[in-house]
Amino acid sequence: MVLVQYPIPTIMVFSVFDSFGTIDMWGFVLFSTIIGATQGIGHQRYDLDRDTTTQTGTFAVRQGHSTINRLYKIFVFLDMISMIGILVVMSIELKTVNIYGQDKLIVPLLILYLVFALIVTRSILREKKHLVDPYYVKGRNDIFNITFTLFPNFFLPFYLSCVLAIVYPVFVIFTIIFLFFTFISFPNASITRQIKVVYNTLKTSISKRRS
Repeated sequence: MVLVQYPIPTIMVFSVFDSFGTIDMWGFVLFSTIIGATQGIGHQRYDLDRDTTTQTGTFAVRQGHSTINRLYKIFVFLDMISMIGILVVMSIELKTVNIYGQDKLIVPLLILYLVFALIVTRSILREKKHLVDPYYVKGRNDIFNITFTLFPNFFLPFYLSCVLAIVYPVFVIFTIIFLFFTFISFPNASITRQIKVVYNTLKTSISKRRS
């Protein structure tokens, strides 16, 4: 299932743009597969008790709580490393795009994500007995939601669409359409509230470091 949802569509997109077999394509394939595997393991872990009751023979049921918890924790870290890898690849490949004399267009996003990843890592290591689930907790509105959901699904594509609109103004239409569908996708979590969470999380972390 992971292969169908992540690496194959990635290869298809690169093929459409005549970039099949390039280093960045294989980088995206690897990183997206890891992210997809993390979500797949997390989903099976989330359904583990129900699947055990119904005797559904999923991978998580066969491995048991202890093993699947350890595996999921490893993949959560690999997930963040994968996103960092994607940002690094993008920062290298997009150096040819120059806007107002700046060619390091992805570096600000990379730095921002590194800050998020460090905060998440610190939170996970603090909770030694309880595994924090970044994907399958309903109503989550914290740094985990920002790092694993909001950043890859809103911040990154919105930032790239803005860059595209600056280079090719006609793509302003695409940016507007993207924002429209994003707000539809997040009916119970406004973007402004999430941005406030980002701001307050960074503010609190910086204050603690200074003290």
